[in-house]
Amino acid sequence: MADLDHQPYLQRLRGLVHAFPALQSFLKKIHNEDFGQQLVRDHYLMHHNRAPGRCYGLRFDQDNVSVLSESDQHAGFSSPQHLCEYLNTHPASASRRNGEKRLFILEDLEPDYVDALGEHLGIDPLVFTEQMNTWNFTTSSSIAYRALPSLSFPKQSFTLRYYDIQTLQNPRSVDALTFQMTFAINRRRYERWRDVDLPLARTNNRQAFARRCASFWTSQDDVPGPSCDTGWDAVIMVDPAMSTGHPSGSGLILQDPTKHKTRTSLWNASDWAGPRNVTAVEHKSTPYQDGCPTLAPLLFPHLRPNAKARMEAFQQERNRASLLDELVFYWTKIASPDLISKAASDSSNTTYFLLKVIAHHWTSQLELVNCTTAMAEYFSDDCQVELDDSLGGSKWKAELQTVSTITKDINYMRRQMNHFWRAMIYNLERLGVQLGSEHVDDTLPQALREAQMDFLTVHARLGPLRQRVESLTAMATDLANLRAAFKGIHDSELSLRLGLFASLVFPLTLVASVLSMGDDFLPGKSDFWVFWAVSVPLFLLSAAVIDQGYTLRRGVSLMGSKLEAGEENEAREAPEKSGLWKRVRSVPCLC
Repeated sequence: MADLDHQPYLQRLRGLVHAFPALQSFLKKIHNEDFGQQLVRDHYLMHHNRAPGRCYGLRFDQDNVSVLSESDQHAGFSSPQHLCEYLNTHPASASRRNGEKRLFILEDLEPDYVDALGEHLGIDPLVFTEQMNTWNFTTSSSIAYRALPSLSFPKQSFTLRYYDIQTLQNPRSVDALTFQMTFAINRRRYERWRDVDLPLARTNNRQAFARRCASFWTSQDDVPGPSCDTGWDAVIMVDPAMSTGHPSGSGLILQDPTKHKTRTSLWNASDWAGPRNVTAVEHKSTPYQDGCPTLAPLLFPHLRPNAKARMEAFQQERNRASLLDELVFYWTKIASPDLISKAASDSSNTTYFLLKVIAHHWTSQLELVNCTTAMAEYFSDDCQVELDDSLGGSKWKAELQTVSTITKDINYMRRQMNHFWRAMIYNLERLGVQLGSEHVDDTLPQALREAQMDFLTVHARLGPLRQRVESLTAMATDLANLRAAFKGIHDSELSLRLGLFASLVFPLTLVASVLSMGDDFLPGKSDFWVFWAVSVPLFLLSAAVIDQGYTLRRGVSLMGSKLEAGEENEAREAPEKSGLWKRVRSVPCLC
């Protein structure tokens, strides 16, 4: 347990655990530093000479956004101590009375940064709790906080979930049964996206994704009137990027060196108590589809007066994978004066670009699911069942194993779609959308209003994709059953052949058995010819009876087909005589 004497905010939260049980999981994670967090802390101290995480401060005026003068223009606050010194000399109460409007962007949840911002700005601790957790499901020991929709106020605070997709340069670096997480204090689960590989088509690129969260909190009251002219402090919390922004896509992840054999063993791999359980591994990946594009119009020089400056800003190299760097870039170099003015008046508008980036991540997620689903829908074409003489036991088992593997991948995608659906429902609740009567609330600030529009669209697109994945599960089951049925038909045909062979051989066996009772009928004896004289006619008689039975059955079937065809012709001739059939045939086919 870490020493909390120098962290008054976190120490104060201990007394609130009884009233807010979700704080228990938050404090447990942030206080108990395991070996994985030690690796992260040692790496940043050795290679960057600072603590993990970063914090930037922006000041909003009516038509301009600037980096706080006390922080570095390119690096923000150099350390949690630097941030504490600034907040001590510029306390929140005095800043708000003077009408200052400040936005702090926090990357990662380093405990000292959390304590500094929480203590000096008075941040709701449940916002930190929601930012920390991205669980797909919870148990009695892992308590998540999910406020009721009636108690959610998106203009004051919210947390949104999304998925950061990476294209793996080495597909074997992240496997379905390996446990790895992002390289951060508040690490995220990093798992392989399982494509559906068919016998006639395979995906060239392999993807993995990390579960992400982004949170917002503001001190500005949700009350119109004179309070809008006073100052405010707002905080945006984001996760660090997977890579450093280098074109090679190089970065670090925390990975368990064990290749687990079962899912149970994989679930129990998160206890990183010692160096044998986790290592820092170099990892190379690039954002899916080259990441989120610049979410601002290009404005060619012959159209707008400020287009030249914007063009120059676009041409600068930057780490588009870092959400913190992107937000600083957008607000200081891209944002229009009108948007800045709206953000200064209502602090929830400072999330404008954040919400756009998250919505784009969801759009990329839908594209990945759509691509995988479109590939999987050729499942029935590539795995057609054929009934031929070459369908032996080994071939049938190999084909059934292929179907079973593809079915397993489809079931994985179905489970993930349920997680995606749950995360989207969570986002809509946090944005103030009332489920069951979904609509865009025109009374909300611009950032939240447009976010509702974007997320409702993503939600509408997610539903049909989920239904398509569910239909793939039914298709896989039908193919497996059909393959088993065809194998049964093949086995029954084989049994029929053996039965026919036994029927033909039976006369020979019968005669041989009867004649074997006397010595004169044995081979080489005087009456051995009797065996052939009796067996051959009986063999031919058995063959004729079997053939006549097959012919009779075929004739009865053919006669039945002719009778059915005759009844159908009679039914057609009746309306044709009255002219009705002609009118029916003249109607064009609309199918």
